[in-house]
Amino acid sequence: MSKDPVLVIEEFLQRDQPQLRRNAVVALGTLRAMGCVDRLVDVTLTDVDATVSEAAERELVDAIKSGNKRIFDLYEQSRGQPRQRNMLYALMGRLRAKGAATPSAHGDLRQALALFTYAYPARGWKFFFRVFPAALAGAVVGFVLTALILGAVAGAAGMHQGVSSDLIVDALLGALLGVVGAELSAIRTTAYTLHYSRGIGALVEIAQALIFPAGFYTLIAVVIISMRAAAASSAFMPLVPLLAMIAVSRIVTILAAGTARSPLKRFFYAAAAAAAAGLITATISSWLLSTPQLWVWFLSGAAALAAAFASVDARVPSSARSRARALFAGSLIVLIVIMLLDLALSAYLGSSKYRDVRLDALPIGAKLESTPTTTRQQILVDKVPFHVSLNARQTVRLTLQWQAPYNVVLMDSSHKQLETGNPFIDRMLTAGTYELYFGLGNAELASNNALSKTLETLGALFRRTNGIAQSSLPRPVIISAYLWNPSPTPSASVPAQTPFSGFLGDNATPPRTALAQSRVESGTKNARLGQISAALAQFREARRIDPNVVISPNDWNALCWFATAYKHAAEVVDDACENAVALSPDDYHIRDSRGVARAMTGRTQGAIEDLNFFIAATDKADRRAQRQRWVESMRAGRNPFTQEDLRSLPEQW
Repeated sequence: MSKDPVLVIEEFLQRDQPQLRRNAVVALGTLRAMGCVDRLVDVTLTDVDATVSEAAERELVDAIKSGNKRIFDLYEQSRGQPRQRNMLYALMGRLRAKGAATPSAHGDLRQALALFTYAYPARGWKFFFRVFPAALAGAVVGFVLTALILGAVAGAAGMHQGVSSDLIVDALLGALLGVVGAELSAIRTTAYTLHYSRGIGALVEIAQALIFPAGFYTLIAVVIISMRAAAASSAFMPLVPLLAMIAVSRIVTILAAGTARSPLKRFFYAAAAAAAAGLITATISSWLLSTPQLWVWFLSGAAALAAAFASVDARVPSSARSRARALFAGSLIVLIVIMLLDLALSAYLGSSKYRDVRLDALPIGAKLESTPTTTRQQILVDKVPFHVSLNARQTVRLTLQWQAPYNVVLMDSSHKQLETGNPFIDRMLTAGTYELYFGLGNAELASNNALSKTLETLGALFRRTNGIAQSSLPRPVIISAYLWNPSPTPSASVPAQTPFSGFLGDNATPPRTALAQSRVESGTKNARLGQISAALAQFREARRIDPNVVISPNDWNALCWFATAYKHAAEVVDDACENAVALSPDDYHIRDSRGVARAMTGRTQGAIEDLNFFIAATDKADRRAQRQRWVESMRAGRNPFTQEDLRSLPEQW
């Protein structure tokens, strides 16, 4: 009497040897008798050997393809059994990823939230670093791409010294934060194709990619605010675009699922498409928030996030290929390639325009005339390149000082180059005519000035007229030009320059002047960093080294503003602030700095006058409203500054 084949198979399923159990699973799938699918499901969910479970899943895929729908009945019957239903939800997702035509499930939110636990049951500490290699590689690629783009922008603007170190540091910081963000986002991330309910699964994956980075960066913002290192608006400002970029990256990797059967191709499509979407998101965020630094911070991070999410999804086998998804991913990649090609073309055209520009064809923007006495004249520069004509009626000493990303070229009447300088020139000139050209040829692309050109370049918005590429400055700059008369009776209003004994070469700067100027530059940098005591000491040292060192109104203004912002107004209100106003009395930004310093030191009437000057000139509605509130408070005898005002002052520069 023969045994029931199901009972025989069941005996082999109880054996300890995995090979025997795998053979039994294959036989069970071939038998297709009543209860066979139920038993295959049970083996899949309970067998401790992964190869046996894999074999059972393959048999279930074949059963579904042959029209057996029993597994769907088991799923529906599992209502009221949360653990069993969660396990079946995970199983149905795996079967669908392997090519089984399973009907869509709707509304399984609890199961979608629990999928991570059942999809990755064996999780050690190494598991949570599973995306690190991909995220790091993406960050490196993103950092290199960012540096290349910024270099192209610098070339397009004629900035042949390239990109300043502060932007490179910003890009590197963005890459590191991108790796951290990718690790945080991947803590609860599950491969999208493992979800049985694709709609609910997509929403759950986006939410779980956001929750940990949102908590982490919110905590950092709170710490920054508590340390009074930044105002609340500034601390939280990057959070929204950051979360938007994470969400967009995850959405695109989800939409790119099923673009190819090969894991490597799936990874490439998803990572490239998500990085392209991240670049677009970063550009839009920078434009909307008028903060181009975000673009540098987020580009490297976008590549890290894209690679991390793509690596999670690519690990899961996928037998399906969607032409629509492949077209979507390919369109994003093509779009970003077009943008980068446009960037490269704009950079080439821009740099070639600067190489071929004929400076002598540039209209004269200002004229300088020497006088019998020592004089100081000011030049308003609002476009670059900028042409200045100089007429020296007698032997004079020309001293130029500026605080802007300019390279200045000094030429004689035959257009022979005599000297270049950045950021100052000090030279004896014999009687004759000379030409000065202010340009960006040897400047750097820096975060505080020309970074906004990045967004312009991406849209090929460089303006070209008459064969000369001219760019508007973020803010017109006043440059002081001193024409020193070497006669023994200098002007009483401007002290005579300390004599020096010649130059080391045609382009050399007097050592004492150069040393004093370096102290001024260091002092200005320290003031911006909030190191006011050091800044004040360096300005004093500069004037000790050379009593007649040329300090620009911008340098004085920086010291006045930041010293006031960092609660040292009493030390600058009668010195730096007054010097800045004396050199540039019509600059409303400088008057604003002195006004705030006066208000801080109780000089109400003078503060009101300066602030009203600023209110009448500024085009920034928020600053105007704030200053009007301060004026009204001082007139009423109240302290004009709130704690929020005081915290925001350093950022208003």
